Amino acid sequence: MKLIFQARDGGLTPACNGGVLKSIDDGAVSTVSALLDYPGTEDLLLRLRDYPWITLVWQADFTGFPVAQKGLAEDSRRFRRDLTDPALKEQLTLEARAQVERCIRLYGRAPFAAELPRSMALYEVLSAVCDDYGIFYHLSDCCQLTEDGGLELVSCGTAGLARYHNPNQPGLTFADYDHYDPIAELAHLPVRENGTWIFPLYPCYLDDWILQETLHDEQSLRTVQRMQDVVVLCSPELRQWIQANNVTPVSLSDAVLGRQDYQNHCKATV
Repeated sequence: MKLIFQARDGGLTPACNGGVLKSIDDGAVSTVSALLDYPGTEDLLLRLRDYPWITLVWQADFTGFPVAQKGLAEDSRRFRRDLTDPALKEQLTLEARAQVERCIRLYGRAPFAAELPRSMALYEVLSAVCDDYGIFYHLSDCCQLTEDGGLELVSCGTAGLARYHNPNQPGLTFADYDHYDPIAELAHLPVRENGTWIFPLYPCYLDDWILQETLHDEQSLRTVQRMQDVVVLCSPELRQWIQANNVTPVSLSDAVLGRQDYQNHCKATV
C-alpha cells in the first residue's frame, strides 16, 4: 500500500517550519503543504530548495496576509472574510499570481499542486491561475466519500488518491489531547490495493505568534497537537508500523506522475 505523509500549514512562522523540516529530515514526511501568505513563507520556501525530492503543495487558504493586493486586507492586515464578493475577482487573480510568482522566485519553481477552498468564487479564480502555471489542484475539503472511508481527490490529475478521513477520531481541544494518537489512527487505515492514501498531519514547533493567534480558538487550531505530530512522524513506532504493514511511503508528485523520486532518495540515504 502506498501512503503519503503530508505536513500541512507549512510557512506559518520560521519556528513552525523547524517542525516541518524535522519531520522531513528524521521522519516520514514526503509532501509539504505551504501557506504562501504567512510570516514563515519565505523561510520555508528558501529552505525547501534543498529538498528536491519533497513535493510542495500550495495550501491556498487565503487566511494570512496579502502579498500584493493590500485592498484585500482588513484593519488587522489579514485577508478580509468576504473574499467571495464577485467585485474582488480581479484583485484575487492578481494576488494569487503574486503568491505563485513569489514561490517561483524563492523556491525556484511553482508548487506541484494546490489545495483550493470549496468556495466556488475562489475556486474559479484559483483554478484558472493553477491552469496558467501548470499546477495540479483539488479541493482542500473534498466532498466525495470513497467506499473505504476516504475523501477522494477528484481533480488532482490522477485516480486513486484519497485523503484519510475518520469522523470518529478525537477532537482537537486541550481536553482531547490525551486521546490524540495518530499511529492508532493508522491502524484503522483500510488497505487500498490500487490507490494511494494521503495522511495529513500538522508538524510544527510553536512560538509566541502561533500561540497568540490560535489559543483563543476553541479548537486551538491544532496548536497542542502540532508538536506531538513532529514526535509521531519521527518515532520508531511509526517506522515499525510502516515496515510491519508493507507500506511504501511516496510523495504526491510520485503518485501522480508514476515516479520514485522520494523512494530513490530514501534508498540513497540509508
